Amino acid sequence: MKHSYCNLYLVFLILTGVACAPQNNDPVINIWFDDPIGQNYMGNGVQWSAYPHADSREAEWGFLMTPAKFDTLYARLDRLRPSFIRIMDQATWRYYKGMDDAGDPIVDFETQEVKTLYRLLDYCQENDVTVVFGEWGSPNYDLKEKTANEIRGADDPRWIRMIGDYLEHLIIRKGYTCIQYYNLINEPNGNWASTDGDYEQWSAGVVMLNNELNKRGLGKYISITGPGTVPQYNNPKTPFSGWEWTTRTISDINTSIGAYEAHAYLDQNTVKKGGVVEFLSLDKVMKAVDNTGKQFFLGEIGMKEQSGRLKTENDQRIEDDPHSGVDSNMRVYDFDYGVDMVDAAIQCMNYGVDGLIVWDLDDAMHTSGDTGDTTALKRWGFWNILGTEITNNPADEQIRPWFYPWSWICRYFPKGATIVKSDTMGIEGIRMVAARINDDITLAFVNNSDAPGEIRVKIPNLPGELEFKMLRYEQSGDDTRENQPKITNRSQMIDFSNGFSIHLIPTSVCVLTSIKD
Repeated sequence: MKHSYCNLYLVFLILTGVACAPQNNDPVINIWFDDPIGQNYMGNGVQWSAYPHADSREAEWGFLMTPAKFDTLYARLDRLRPSFIRIMDQATWRYYKGMDDAGDPIVDFETQEVKTLYRLLDYCQENDVTVVFGEWGSPNYDLKEKTANEIRGADDPRWIRMIGDYLEHLIIRKGYTCIQYYNLINEPNGNWASTDGDYEQWSAGVVMLNNELNKRGLGKYISITGPGTVPQYNNPKTPFSGWEWTTRTISDINTSIGAYEAHAYLDQNTVKKGGVVEFLSLDKVMKAVDNTGKQFFLGEIGMKEQSGRLKTENDQRIEDDPHSGVDSNMRVYDFDYGVDMVDAAIQCMNYGVDGLIVWDLDDAMHTSGDTGDTTALKRWGFWNILGTEITNNPADEQIRPWFYPWSWICRYFPKGATIVKSDTMGIEGIRMVAARINDDITLAFVNNSDAPGEIRVKIPNLPGELEFKMLRYEQSGDDTRENQPKITNRSQMIDFSNGFSIHLIPTSVCVLTSIKD
């Protein structure tokens, strides 16, 4: 009987993922709290747009973003607790009304569309969320037929003055000091951008805008971030590669930039093999960024397959869904997308990336070409808050699985954290990242493999026991597309100075934190 009791106890330890005593055969991973990778972390968050198809009575879908809808969003954001949000917009959606006879812009900051934007900024201001604000491109850049006196590009002084007026209205008059960074043109190296890879136009516009902000006294509130490019995309119209936009920006206009930024769209194979740093050419740009003394973040991060089985499956799922546009990632419905996104985040944080903003919050924000076509939603979100109204599917408004592990990455790696070094794991598919937040500690683990793993974590010179919350994101069945993950949340006392063994089942996330919430 005694032998059977011991076996039952061992089963209990395996099921809970905890071992109370060090196991000599487990790999030992030391965390070095006195050796920071990066300090004053910018935080993690999400892309949030002001619902251009549903923000007023004149919008394509009508005024669907009611106070009740925003109340639901606010409650969910409270659970997500982002430190960092990116809000990109378009002048023609909010305040730009065309040109007068003299060729000067007509603007109106009192529109309902601007007031809907305030709904987003109110939340960010009240909850101490850092906002990256900006415009996708120059006004009406996507029109096939333009008037003779239309804004001509990023370096048009009329657009620069418009931006200055708008920021002065938002920051000074309305008090939205949460807006701390400005993005001039999304992914300017892309052939889809208003600049179409014209680095000289973009960089000239950045310098002009920086001068405009300083002239207005806005420089003490906000700085420009960039280039915000897709590193692996090489525009044939640009005489250098996509990743070199960052190093060129550093060498040419560093004094006009407050923080550096790129975008990341990764395939699953790259993430699972631990190849995110190389894929994004971070090994080529981070040293140059570090030499500036400024920070570097990913203003968009998500998963996108370019070829192979997963792309074929994604294309078929888009075709089978009467409301999905071609630019959709149907894996946002799948359990394992949450594991992949945390894995990518861990790899970036361990290499010194200072913040991560996922694309995106809500399917209801954008459509293909932003035409408002309800058969062409950009499905990338945690939910579709207008599922009932635009797809006749209330279930589409439910929270999707990947929200939960990403909320832990937001909540427990907040802005101001210090990311610290740890020993190399050396186990395929298993990775971890550690942070010190004042007197608190957070550790995040991912097992992005098909085999279980056992590791022992040790934090030298950390005396005594601390109470930790252990959160786990695991499959509820055998199918990684299972829509209901198994979430566990429990607390226990842990003494890391002696080593603490953690069991990680395949395709799972585990977070340990001493932060109380």
